[in-house]
Amino acid sequence: MKEVLIINLTRMGDLIQTTPVIVGLKEKYPGVKTTLLVNSAFRTICDLIPLVDNIIEFDLRGVADLINDNEIIKAYKYIKDLLEIINSKRYDMAINFTHSTDSAVLLSLINTPDQRGISIDKEGYSIKKHPWAKYVFNVIPSRVFNPFHLCDMHCKIASVLPENKGLHLIVDHATEEHIHHLLKAHGLEGNNLLVALQLGASTDEKRWPVRCFAEVARLLSRSLKVVF
Repeated sequence: MKEVLIINLTRMGDLIQTTPVIVGLKEKYPGVKTTLLVNSAFRTICDLIPLVDNIIEFDLRGVADLINDNEIIKAYKYIKDLLEIINSKRYDMAINFTHSTDSAVLLSLINTPDQRGISIDKEGYSIKKHPWAKYVFNVIPSRVFNPFHLCDMHCKIASVLPENKGLHLIVDHATEEHIHHLLKAHGLEGNNLLVALQLGASTDEKRWPVRCFAEVARLLSRSLKVVF
């Protein structure tokens, strides 16, 4: 295994949850080169993801704008040029972690003998390549019964089991210093235990009810001296 392409055209959190796969690939195949195909809107976070050898951007918003403006030829040319960049090397494996028709079509056009994730067949029908990819799509309507975390399912699709567990991000010294000064300016430093609650999400079904966050905050404040 020398070259692996990972397609993840969704959001920042999804990109971070891809990091166990990247670590697992590097552990299993010493010397393997990993390429990330990402949405341009989330390109910045990729600079904090370790062990990525190459990043290819896909301007999804730009293509959508071209199509909405009836600039179909320009949109076609952009995608054609993008595929030429992607296929300038031959990947031993390409994994699609994006659950969209766009990404399925894209995967089907990539030069690789081993496709994993959602793709399309010669007649244009959606196909899920790899047993764990089929499991992911089948379990989506019944997530309450799914015992596996998304990161674990992604690792199964990639056939890796990383020894270095957890999510992986590089936080440079300048960023740490910035955070330190920011907290100090608000009177928070030393032994303060900080808890941050992220209430936002892209869609309603992904948002935990506010009352649940409030209950977690109450439980933590009773048992620990925390600052929210």
